[in-house]
Amino acid sequence: MLTIKQSQFEHVEVFVQDVFKEQAETYFDELRDKEEERLTLAAYEGEHLAGAVVAKRQYDHIYIEFITVDSAFQGRKIGSKLMNAIENLSKERNIINITLRTRSYQAAGFYKKCGYTCYATLDDMPMRGVSMHYFVKRLN
Repeated sequence: MLTIKQSQFEHVEVFVQDVFKEQAETYFDELRDKEEERLTLAAYEGEHLAGAVVAKRQYDHIYIEFITVDSAFQGRKIGSKLMNAIENLSKERNIINITLRTRSYQAAGFYKKCGYTCYATLDDMPMRGVSMHYFVKRLN
């Protein structure tokens, strides 16, 4: 008899990873050697951490998890420099595209200026009155 119950992610994490790894190996044998990689770039002004971008590479794709600039350093194009740096690093790794998401009160206009295309918007996500915007940039 099947029982479904709430569990801790740590209890199922390896199982989930193994299932998806098996699928990838079945359908994309040539990708076996392409492990996930976390990429972290930090911008320093002297000794002060002014901004950072954290991304995850999976196969031929980069997903930007976070990009942030300390409010004391905003207006100095640090965000643009971080975006350029992650794009250059992506090109060195032969990445096809970069994706990211942002909330309506965050930086949608910034990503458009960086050449990203909004391919989807979900209203009331993750809460009422907020929209989530999904962006992509294809690299050549």
